[in-house]
Amino acid sequence: MKDPFENITGQRQIVCFDLGGTLVEESAPQLHPIPEHIIAQIGLDDKTLSNCLLSVMDLLMKENARKAEDQIPAQKIIEDWLEKSPFNMTVKMLENAAWHMLGANATTYLKPLPFAETLLRKLKDTGTTIVALSNTALPLSILEKIMDVHQLNSYFDAIILSSECGFRKPSPKVFEKMEHSIGYTPEDIMLFIGNNIEADIAPAISRGYMTGYISQTNDNYEEANFKPTFFAKTLKALYQQICNERTPGRMPQ
Repeated sequence: MKDPFENITGQRQIVCFDLGGTLVEESAPQLHPIPEHIIAQIGLDDKTLSNCLLSVMDLLMKENARKAEDQIPAQKIIEDWLEKSPFNMTVKMLENAAWHMLGANATTYLKPLPFAETLLRKLKDTGTTIVALSNTALPLSILEKIMDVHQLNSYFDAIILSSECGFRKPSPKVFEKMEHSIGYTPEDIMLFIGNNIEADIAPAISRGYMTGYISQTNDNYEEANFKPTFFAKTLKALYQQICNERTPGRMPQ
């Protein structure tokens, strides 16, 4: 079967993914003991350092959960916490300790969902521009390390995070930042794949993108008047639907 993403039109093809629940698991991370050599470098005891990290993580998660289209960047939250802290730590030291608490190179956090790596590889092989656009509490420096562990990072041409740019989906501003990061033009063909109608599908349709909606439930998205171009319960099923409905080399119009 000919790959439906093979480009024979000459137009640039872009696929933008949400991350949690779309490409990677969105379950809570498994926390690990911080290695003794990391504790020694920082100069705090294990309990104190762990409590510091949990305190910062709590602030980041609360900001990520706040119901608003703006988001205080993770870097600022961390810097503000360090400024008030009685301990002599830097952002780099704190993020390194957090990385090890997440399991470092053995982390299972944000594991790829089934078919995710296969789909990314297929897209890369056809020259498709691949972008991630995600609402998250994580700093980009931590997320990129996690994606490296799972061998996903190299597939992306750009990663836009609410924790970095200061805006959250469905804000038009975060979509504008994504478009600017890849030099998007109206002549480009854009497919946005996500698992949330309000944050992903509705704003993507409003901007004229084609959309792929992934949902394990039978929710009636048509009631919201935002019908996605494609709808399936898994990434593999979504890809197969695109194969069935798309003329090879041309996105359906």
